[in-house]
Amino acid sequence: MCIDPDLYHRQMTFRFPVEKQDAVKSLVGELPVAVKATDDEEKNSETVSVNVTAKMTVTADYVEIIVPEAAEEEVLKRLAKVGLNEKDVSHPVPPKYSALIENLKTGLEDGKQIIFTDEKTQHGKLKRIIASALGFDPKEIGILNATTVAEAGKRVKRQKRLSCPKSRKKMQPTTNYRRITRKKKLMTPISPAKQRYRWEGWSR
Repeated sequence: MCIDPDLYHRQMTFRFPVEKQDAVKSLVGELPVAVKATDDEEKNSETVSVNVTAKMTVTADYVEIIVPEAAEEEVLKRLAKVGLNEKDVSHPVPPKYSALIENLKTGLEDGKQIIFTDEKTQHGKLKRIIASALGFDPKEIGILNATTVAEAGKRVKRQKRLSCPKSRKKMQPTTNYRRITRKKKLMTPISPAKQRYRWEGWSR
């Protein structure tokens, strides 16, 4: 069983407040005709061109657009240009994600949470679903995968080039995330006893 119909169809469904209808129309008009897509989880994967067709639907409660999943970033990086932001974005919540939300409501009473999912294309979407459902700022939710690690490495290198040795000593890792979504395969196996300790550590 597929956890999300969007995942099965390799598409992404975005929903916005109905009063943002004009902004969403402008957003659709700003999208490119096609995007380049590469599966960076596979070695020697080919880059292909994916046509971007956006289906827009207006209901009494929200405005919805459906695009190929490869166009996710193209939608997100144009939000500000049309007067939208990530807090305006939501998605349909399939049953498995709905159950996850309920578990998070309980788990967050004990501290920070770590969520594992092997489907990298769902990381950003799951982040926004959680933020929308629980009323969090999306910036409070961290994503750890091959892409975000590489981007973080580039930022650190730029900071080192631009900072002097004295200021470099003051750089500290950020720990203000309330939950992290990451790929399971990036985790090294740990014993049940250590796993319990690790989760308790995140709860502090």
